[in-house]
Amino acid sequence: MKKAPIKISAAANVALIKYWGKTDLEKNIPSAPSLSVGIEDLRTDTIISESREDKDTLIGKFKKSDEQRILNYVFMAKKLLGVSGGLEIETENNFPASSGLASSASGFAAIALGIDKFYGLDMPREDISRLARLGSGSAARSIYGGFVQMDTGPDPFAKPLIVEDPWPLDILVLVTEEQPKKMSSTDSMNLTKDTSPFYSAWLDTQEADFLKAKDAIEEKDFWKLAQISEHNCLKMHSTIMTSKPPHVYWNPTTVEILHQVQKIQKKGLRVFFTIDAGPQVKLICDPSDTQRVLEQFESTSGISRRIVTKVGGEPQIEQLA
Repeated sequence: MKKAPIKISAAANVALIKYWGKTDLEKNIPSAPSLSVGIEDLRTDTIISESREDKDTLIGKFKKSDEQRILNYVFMAKKLLGVSGGLEIETENNFPASSGLASSASGFAAIALGIDKFYGLDMPREDISRLARLGSGSAARSIYGGFVQMDTGPDPFAKPLIVEDPWPLDILVLVTEEQPKKMSSTDSMNLTKDTSPFYSAWLDTQEADFLKAKDAIEEKDFWKLAQISEHNCLKMHSTIMTSKPPHVYWNPTTVEILHQVQKIQKKGLRVFFTIDAGPQVKLICDPSDTQRVLEQFESTSGISRRIVTKVGGEPQIEQLA
């Protein structure tokens, strides 16, 4: 009997405490704990159905290397779970891919969730998180929405940080470059780990940053979270900039935005920045200040898109007729 197609919508996430570095490249095991927020309106929509042929096929716009990476992951996941049969996977992002907006996180999370649902496995969420991690380290966190933490260990998985009493915050995504970044996160991560003289100091301070951020979220202390998140972001990028050869993801607009954020913070507006491996800037805002923060960037040249969204991103899964 033919299985019904499954549609999944998974959201990107942005790490407030980055993990940047792996102890096991093949299994994507992070060197340090991380903490992220799901971005409600940055999503990958994926439909998984039976393939017309007995092989996996991918529908969408991909570079050849990315296409092969996804197909290899699907093959590996099915083998690991003991399921078979060719799959047709149609996937599309509503935001630029490979540009520093976590498209791999939402993409692999959608596939992991979809494979579980398509084959009726009903795996616990932590096991789906582990499965997603094998595709992309940050995908483990996109199995959930909201604030999510991920620890280290031999087979780590992500889990929600706040369940009972959510903290509603807004996210402004300022896109400063639409094109794919010149160096992938994985390549940059490995180069940094191997060559940056600051990398060991980065690892030594991660646990303390992680615990401070958790406390800030549990206390809903905006400025405490702002301070530790911005510092952690800048530390990560300093290791990237001091790799050999040095690599800089930022462009002039990225830097201008950071200076502007510091100016408007002095006005008392509750906003802070974070940047993953790319030139795009994400601003976390208290909802009562969001509109005024957005107005500060209306005339900033070099911003191609201003996406106003919020902390959220719970996956959406449905079975199609």
